[in-house]
Amino acid sequence: MTKRLAICYSGQPRLNAHAWFNFKAHILKPFHMEGFKMDFFVHFWSIVTPPTRGTDLWRPYRWRHDSQKNVSRNPKDFLQYFLDETSPVGLWIEGPLNEEDYSLKPFANELSKIPPQYLYGYNSQYESVAKVHDMCREAEIAGDFKYDYVIRMRSDLNVLTPLNYEECSPDYICVPAFPGHQNFWTEEELQVFQASPDFEKEVKRIAAEQKTTEEVILQRMHESTQFDATQRCNDQLAISSSDNMYKYSRLLDFIIKCYQDKYPCVVKKFIEPPPQHDFSLTETGHIVQAEEPMGLEKMLWMHISNFSQIKKLDLPTRIETHYP
Repeated sequence: MTKRLAICYSGQPRLNAHAWFNFKAHILKPFHMEGFKMDFFVHFWSIVTPPTRGTDLWRPYRWRHDSQKNVSRNPKDFLQYFLDETSPVGLWIEGPLNEEDYSLKPFANELSKIPPQYLYGYNSQYESVAKVHDMCREAEIAGDFKYDYVIRMRSDLNVLTPLNYEECSPDYICVPAFPGHQNFWTEEELQVFQASPDFEKEVKRIAAEQKTTEEVILQRMHESTQFDATQRCNDQLAISSSDNMYKYSRLLDFIIKCYQDKYPCVVKKFIEPPPQHDFSLTETGHIVQAEEPMGLEKMLWMHISNFSQIKKLDLPTRIETHYP
């Protein structure tokens, strides 16, 4: 029987050649080598804004990489290239989400510690995730089958090394052990960068933009911090069974339920640290020591803990800003 893989892209179409070609080489190729038939599902908002955090790669290297692929750097042009190449089974370009009427808006007062654009962004991100996984589920029902694996993917996430297929398991929510919001570079990128005559100038520029020292920038390029899978997880890429990933895609419903039911671990503590004591996580009885801010990566971990376990993949990733 043919094994089937669904790839679900969602969010804003912050597409770029570096991330897309690496996704094909590092994620799709291992599944292709295992004989999977692949279908794409896409839900994008019809707006492109810079991410709240991301890595502005050394510009000459980034542009050189893309020019070798002979692909436009303009996100709108690349969106059409992406759609032509993937031929999505399900495609919905919508929006943008109404800033005056969205699911988390009624909780704005309780979530006053979160800047409004972040609250809107959380809602927008996971409403899109829900919608693209709805399309995937509808295709399964119509065709009377289940995908063996489903991948949740953010368009501007660059997967820097190849996936080891043997690490994947449909019994777990498999996520990169590394956060996307970091300045990690591969050895190949560092070698190209350091050999450039513009190396010192670019390091100074990045240091000035990030308001830090050149020494710190160079150190960050060699570092890659891992998430503690018992406390939080990468929220930009996930691989699991169809049923697990459909449950994963209901994060927005989980957050709303937390506020409606006034779970003590969540109410008014999404951003500011909760008191230093153990608390009951959800009705499933999980107990967690809360000592840090309740960001989206923490909320996702809490949500997943209700129906599965997280498995960390040795998969360095990096969110890349990419605009002409």
